[in-house]
Parts: sequence; C-alpha cells; structure tokens
Amino acid sequence: MRIFVLLSIVSLFGCKKSQIELNTLPPETQTGANTFGTVIRNQVWTTNGRYCYNQYGNCRENPLANYYNYDTPNNGALRLSADRVIYKGLTKTSSESFEISFYRNFTGTGIYHLKNVDTLFNVQYSDNMNNKFYHLLIERETFELNVIKFDTVAKIISGKFSGKLFNESELNDSINITNGRFDIKLK
Repeated sequence: MRIFVLLSIVSLFGCKKSQIELNTLPPETQTGANTFGTVIRNQVWTTNGRYCYNQYGNCRENPLANYYNYDTPNNGALRLSADRVIYKGLTKTSSESFEISFYRNFTGTGIYHLKNVDTLFNVQYSDNMNNKFYHLLIERETFELNVIKFDTVAKIISGKFSGKLFNESELNDSINITNGRFDIKLK
C-alpha cells in the first residue's frame, strides 16, 4: 500500500512537470535534441516522450525521423513524425499526431514549398480522439518546410515549418500551423 501511495505522489509531480513542458515550444536547436513543437489553433503542440502503441510495451522514439536514399543523393525519402498522447489517470484524454513525409525528391537542406500536387509529399495532423484529419489539398495553399541542418554522419535533421492544413471531410475547416520547429536524430 505504501508503495502505491508513493508511486501516486511521484506520478502527480511528473504530470505537473509534463504539463509545463507541453505548454512551451522547444528551443530552436541543431544538436539532435529530439524535439518537435508547433502552434496549432493558437495553442502550443509538443510531443511528450516515447510513444507506446499498446499495453504490451511496444514503444518507439517520439519524435521520429526516418531517411532513405533511393539511388542518388537528390532522390531521398524522409518522414518526420510526432505523437502527443495525454492520459488523466488511466483514461486517454487526447491522442494526436503530426507527420511530414517526402516519398521521393528530398535533397537535404533548403526551403521546400510543399504542395500535394503529385503525391510526392504529405503533411498531416490527426486529432484521433475526435476523428479529424487535416492535410494538404491540391487546390489550396502550400506548406513551407525549411530544413536548416541535415547531417547524415551525425544523424541530425533540424528545421522549421508552417502552413495551412484542411479537414479531409469538411473543406471549410482548416488549421494554421505556425512556429513549427524540430531537431531530431535520424534513424
């Protein structure tokens, strides 16, 4: 019983620290600090540590950056993903994810103006608890990704992003993504 009370107290302090971190954008760094944050609907959105998919402990790093070089240095694939899952006690109160993907044509540092014209790019924000999914649309605005550091030796990718995403089932519902930043170790 004492152990349960002690663990409960420790978890309460951990939640308070976590809430503070969740309400603050991470600093803009280029060290592989494994940070990802942005502002969505005027609210700070950041990751909250490792992401576990189920009760059996299947976990992965969060955020995650995967890079694959197909055949030349100018024809890479990149996937940046981040998840934010919040629990109150044992109840999941929020489950959201953010993903930026290049299926081909990622060339390293520089500014990319992403449009979902030929399905080579995907940017998606998912509010899984409310079944709302926002992404790029062909006929709408672009999304800007500025890759400031891309180092395959040190395995670091860092940069900024911003743009507008649209609800796939209600096209009048859109979200602005501002002040996006990431500094992730490449896998």
